[in-house]
Formats: sequence, C-alpha cells, structure tokens
Amino acid sequence: MARSMLQAKQDAQEQRAKSDWLTFRGPYVVPENMDTNVVKSEESQDVSDVALDRKLARHIAGMISKRIDIEVEVQNGDITYVGVREANENHPKFILARFQPQTLRDSIWKKRKEAKKNGIIIEEWLTDNRARLYKKCKELKSAKIIKDVMTEEGDIYAILMSTEKDSNPEKPVVTSKLEAQESSNNAEQKPPPSSMQDSSNHANLQNLSLIKKLVISDADYENLIKLTKSTKVNNLE
Repeated sequence: MARSMLQAKQDAQEQRAKSDWLTFRGPYVVPENMDTNVVKSEESQDVSDVALDRKLARHIAGMISKRIDIEVEVQNGDITYVGVREANENHPKFILARFQPQTLRDSIWKKRKEAKKNGIIIEEWLTDNRARLYKKCKELKSAKIIKDVMTEEGDIYAILMSTEKDSNPEKPVVTSKLEAQESSNNAEQKPPPSSMQDSSNHANLQNLSLIKKLVISDADYENLIKLTKSTKVNNLE
C-alpha cells in the first residue's frame, strides 16, 4: 500500500511538471524531410536541457497562428522547447512543445476542438502511466463501453451516460463549474417538444446523467470496468 501511494504521489508530481506542455499530431504537424529533435523516452532524456529546435519551433508557431488563430512568436520565447516524440505502445508519434507563459498554453488548449476541425489534434502531455491508462480508456470508447474520455489538467476522466436511478443522487455528476454552466446553457437552448414522440424523447434525455470517473491508476481503471458492467451505458454518438 505504501509503495502504491508513493508511486501515485510521484506520478502526480511528474504530471504537474508537464502543465505547460502540449502535444500535436495530424497531417499539418510534422513537416516532411525536416531534421528534428527526437525524444525517445522520458527516462533517458531531460527534454528541458535540449537546445530549442528553432526551425521546427517556427513551423509549429506558424501552424498555430494560421490554423488555430493564436499568435505565437518564437523570438519572444513563446515556445521554449519543441521536438518529436517517437511512437510506442501507448501513443502515436507526435510533436511535443512547451509554452511560456502558462496562459498561452491554456489558450491553445481551449481551442483544441477548433484545431481538430482544421486537422490538428492537441492533447495534454501525460506521464507514461497516464498515457497507458488514457489509451485503455480510448479503447473502451471505441468499443462503445463508455461515452467518451477526456483529460483535464493531466487527469483522465471516463465519461458515461447513465439513468438517474443508477447514479448517486447525493453526489453531483457534473464535476466542474464550466460543465455546470454548459449544461445550464444547453438546457436553456433546447426547444420544447413539438409532439408526443418528441416529448417522450425529451423525457428520456432528462433521465440521463453525465458521469465523470477519474482514472489515474490501475485501481481506478478496474473500478471503471466494474461500473460499466453494472451501469446501463447509453451511447448518443
């Protein structure tokens, strides 16, 4: 038990150290025939000690400015590191970048949905342990066992849709102020049902609750599997 608690603490500390990093992949991210810094593993190389690859940094800055509409200037120190992370069993090949200040990184992260529409997939840089769990959760999503999976400040959340009777009424199923505001806005924007069938569908949707389950350890993942076996999951893709 003491060992697992120590490992969890070290993992959390390592994840906090990655708070100003983001990863990028997609057809516009890695230019062809460009020599780049390659990060083979976190254990063998401290990327913060590697000299900035300015050619690749300028490419990433231009890509962000053009396709995400956020101005990034290499000469101003907006990017302090950029390199290519090789693929392994837990993740595909991606570009790894560190941004300063933190607010710049957060602004880019908030526009990840818009970026995806423009061919750029932005993700948080996770520890090897969390990357492994994130991949396993994405496999559950592909198998339609869970509704979705997301990361928030380095934490992994599996998203389930469950009937209200399956959830604990004493605990809120929405875990952030942003989600609460979005849920309120969505409720206000929904038009009233126009027919008996619409009314029935509307009632069914009202009986569904969004459940977020934290998955940052193997124990969390095992509990998620148990939950999905006992909870009715409704896929609304």
